[in-house]
Amino acid sequence: MNQILVTDVENNNNKSHNMKPIIRFFCVVAIIFALILIAEGGLYLYKKYNTKKTDEGQTKKDETEVVIPDEPKDTTDPTISIENANGKLTVTVEDETELDYFTYQWEGKDETKIDATEETKTLIKQEIFVEKGTSRLTLTAVDKAGNKYTTTKKIIGSNGPTIKASISNENFVVKVTDEFGITKIEYSHNGGETKTVEGIPEGAKEYEFKVPLTEGTNYLKINAYENGIMTEYKCKKTR
Repeated sequence: MNQILVTDVENNNNKSHNMKPIIRFFCVVAIIFALILIAEGGLYLYKKYNTKKTDEGQTKKDETEVVIPDEPKDTTDPTISIENANGKLTVTVEDETELDYFTYQWEGKDETKIDATEETKTLIKQEIFVEKGTSRLTLTAVDKAGNKYTTTKKIIGSNGPTIKASISNENFVVKVTDEFGITKIEYSHNGGETKTVEGIPEGAKEYEFKVPLTEGTNYLKINAYENGIMTEYKCKKTR
């Protein structure tokens, strides 16, 4: 008798069919897990790279950064000096760094302002005409840092000494007068050396001296001083 082997084909197919969703599920889970690991690894590397780049950039910035210290503050006042000559005052204003401006004002009159320029930023020279009489002069200098110096001077205006010369007994007779006092007299005769008159009393307001004449034409030049104010006088006489 022939045996007939009958296999349950239908049942086997059903079992295989039932296993496929489970396998697919685990495969999907494994893929997702792998993607998560890959993503986390990539994020870690990205963060690490950016952190390193930032650190390198910061280090480079620190290495190239130059710190400039504050400049020393200018606290020195400007200076003012005055010279008196020929009826004028020469005012010199100086600053070791840079001047801003200089002003002067006679008592009872308007103020005059002189601004510093590129050529005069450390030194300004200004001539001021002095009127006859006594008055107060206020001088002010200001530098670019705001330092300020002010001084007030009592100024006595004068026309300087007066000189007269005449001839008497074969001599030049020279008379010098000055209301504020004669400080020095110099003279030269016929182009010779300049001589200083000796023996003038301190504070003298009048002084007379003689210069002997020579044969022919005589030239006499006289300089008389009242402090820094000088009067020049020239004359020619024939013997």
